[in-house]
Amino acid sequence: MMKHHTAETAAETFILLAFGGGLVHLSRHWGVGSDLMSQLGAAAGPLALVLGFGAAIHGRSMPPTHITSVTRRWGTLGSLAASLNLWWLGYFDRGGAVGRMRWLMPIVLIGAWWLPRRFYGHGPEAPPSMDHDPVVPKPSSVPPGTSSLSGLLDALEEVAEAHSELFDTEVRERMWEVVEGRYVRLDDHYEIPEDLGMFTKDGNLRLRAVLEQHLKNLATVAEVFELDTEAKRLRTLQNPAVRSERRGLAYDAFFGAP
Repeated sequence: MMKHHTAETAAETFILLAFGGGLVHLSRHWGVGSDLMSQLGAAAGPLALVLGFGAAIHGRSMPPTHITSVTRRWGTLGSLAASLNLWWLGYFDRGGAVGRMRWLMPIVLIGAWWLPRRFYGHGPEAPPSMDHDPVVPKPSSVPPGTSSLSGLLDALEEVAEAHSELFDTEVRERMWEVVEGRYVRLDDHYEIPEDLGMFTKDGNLRLRAVLEQHLKNLATVAEVFELDTEAKRLRTLQNPAVRSERRGLAYDAFFGAP
């Protein structure tokens, strides 16, 4: 199971299990009253505990930096567990308008997990949101390789739609090794690994095919435009004005270094 974990997801699992288990234990002693702390403990404990179990099972499919479909499912299950714990402790027993308002809690807990991705924010590995239109260079200043690079970014984004783990640290670092070998160093003997850190064989195959094709295109551009040093070729990758078409992602959203 640990092969599906990174240092971040292993730490996330430990924190969630320890934090959730501790709060569940305390909520049994505190009960749940009108004070906010006891209510938060009774709700957050089961939620964190269930998320911890999910993180232990799925590892990189539940990263701490961005929302995934797996996280949504386990978050929903955790919210149901939190609601059940609140009910068990008598949180919903109060009558009147206040009591009726308390029944909104399960709806809020569950609904929060199904908000659009932009509501969660993004960590350093997640696709960055675009709050403004990307800066597009004037045609006269478009550097060599721009169209080939945008084609690579578009293709990677398409793979990521079906395989969100493409944005995980391990995958991004392996992709950079491939880019560095195949394009920056132009090492003819470099072979793209079959395992690029994706969760499935299909994910690895799709990602490998994209890198194979588009890095070959970039290498051709480098030859035609005499990008004869590693520094020149690296600059073609580090152009922040070149972004994917659908979500406006630049090269650093996909590659872990430099």
